[in-house]
Formats: sequence, C-alpha cells, structure tokens
Amino acid sequence: MQTCFVTQGENDMYTLYRSREERLLDIVLAHSKAETSLRYSLTHGGRYLPFDKRELQALRERRALAQARLELDRIMQVSAILRSIAG
Repeated sequence: MQTCFVTQGENDMYTLYRSREERLLDIVLAHSKAETSLRYSLTHGGRYLPFDKRELQALRERRALAQARLELDRIMQVSAILRSIAG
C-alpha cells in the first residue's frame, strides 16, 4: 500500500505526490481498463493472457485507489488556489 505525503510543490501548491512520475503512474492506473487488460506470460509460451479473477480484483482496487488519490490531489490544489485568491 502506498503512503501518501503532503508536499508543497512549486507555486505554493500542495500535492500528495513526491514526484511527477508518481502522479503520472496514478493517471495511467486510473485510466486503465482492467477488464480488457492483458498480461504477458513467460510460462505459457510468451503469449498475452487475460488476468484471472483475483488479479482483476487487485487491478480494480489499485485503479480505485489511484482515482481517489488523484481526486484528493485535485481538491488540495483547488483549495490552495482559492486560499490565494481570498488573500
């Protein structure tokens, strides 16, 4: 499980992410489609296979957490903008 940290980035904006790469990973996870995703299997002759039920559930959970982190990060950024406008 990923631990979220609140950091202050450039322009006095608060964010949950330590780096841009962490945020990009969450964006990719949040926009992925678990039902149509395939995995590369070395044990089955290098074929692309669908995920089993347990793996699909784990992918859905990771996707939901990534979406939640992105929304929280967006809320933090909007609230920082509103605070700067208010003075």
